[in-house]
Amino acid sequence: MPQLDECAWQSAVTVARRLVAALIPGAMAVLIAACQSTPALPAPPAVSGPPAIPDAQSAVDAPLFVGQSTFPAPLSPQVDLAPRLATTRVDGGNTGVVDGPAPLGRAPVTGSAAVAIQAPLLWGRRGDLTAGCQIELAPGLDKSCLAAVDASTLAVQARWLPPGQDLNLASAIVDDADRVIVTTRQRHVFVVSRPDSAGGQFRVVRDIDLNGHLGESQGLLASVVDASGNVWFTSGGVAPSGPDAGAGSGSASGSGSATDTVVGFVTSDDQVVTIALADQRVETAFAVDQRDVYVATAPAGSADKAGAHGMVYDLTATTGQIETVWRESYDAGGAAKPGATTRGTGAPVVLLGDQYLALTDNADGQSHLVIFLRGPLAGASPRGSGSTGPTSSTGPTSSTAPGSTAPGSTGPTSSTGPTSSTAPGSTNPAGTSTATTAHSS
Repeated sequence: MPQLDECAWQSAVTVARRLVAALIPGAMAVLIAACQSTPALPAPPAVSGPPAIPDAQSAVDAPLFVGQSTFPAPLSPQVDLAPRLATTRVDGGNTGVVDGPAPLGRAPVTGSAAVAIQAPLLWGRRGDLTAGCQIELAPGLDKSCLAAVDASTLAVQARWLPPGQDLNLASAIVDDADRVIVTTRQRHVFVVSRPDSAGGQFRVVRDIDLNGHLGESQGLLASVVDASGNVWFTSGGVAPSGPDAGAGSGSASGSGSATDTVVGFVTSDDQVVTIALADQRVETAFAVDQRDVYVATAPAGSADKAGAHGMVYDLTATTGQIETVWRESYDAGGAAKPGATTRGTGAPVVLLGDQYLALTDNADGQSHLVIFLRGPLAGASPRGSGSTGPTSSTGPTSSTAPGSTAPGSTGPTSSTGPTSSTAPGSTNPAGTSTATTAHSS
């Protein structure tokens, strides 16, 4: 039998698949176009951009390419999550997975660029690239900033840093309108639009001041946006710094201790709603799909004792309150692992399709990957502690930076009083929702 070269073999496979598709109604075939000899790809055109990184591989006595070319083997596309976010873990479900073509090993071309950018690298829906950067404000004084980057040349087009603020770059995300949402150590959440043309600048759309809703020793860890446009936030992480440090009322979290957690959301009209999770700490990012927001907590404070468990929450925003859709416990182990900051999971919740979510626990000896259904089982009641006492929140809520278009407020807020709600079949939520409305002065 004569031997077929790669091109002839690929053509034969194509013909066979077309026959199968024609003879068997409904059969799905992946058609690969018949090929000719694959020419070497031309070198990419010279573009104006950062210089290339010196090639250290030329001094290595090894083949330039190891392996062999292959054919496409498409996988099923991942489940679409809403809203479509760009995060440090790819999307709002922290999946780390992106749909796209992979290298086939045919005439590969490599390139590099020496650029002054750093993590996170966030690609918006239009292919725009936003990254972290460093900016020198004075000799020996560098601060983190955001950079708008040309995705083709990796040249930095614009940089941004809010005055008097320190960005938490790890919290930065890009929403489905290609706006950047990022928290600061001074407990603000900024919503920023990217430059819309060459030579343009970042523009602040919203500057949400959460100092009146967090305790004195509570930092602002992370934020995310749900499909309704609510901006969610959670306390945690590094303690606040700057002129606003210690200015929090602490009313939204009882004692205001860093061993308690405040989770909340801000509506498009600047209503702030919070829930207090007593003796629990959050040290990881949210996961989000549609209107459901998922977060894991670790035992802290008086709950940090033998036999304590961590918790996983599914929360959703309703009118003026946070509803606990379900919650479940996981093994928090006997102590924090070496290098960990809390006794509990060190990873965020990961959404698996539209039915499951995954979490690593902190069990003694051997950690486990724990899989949960994204919803309560029929006849089962989520476990957890009871409700805490009522809380309230006062103080300024949000403001809009000069030149922005979104409405904001610099005046005092008024509390609508404690509210809470429990989903059918679940226990009382471990916390009390507090709704606060910001009024423009």
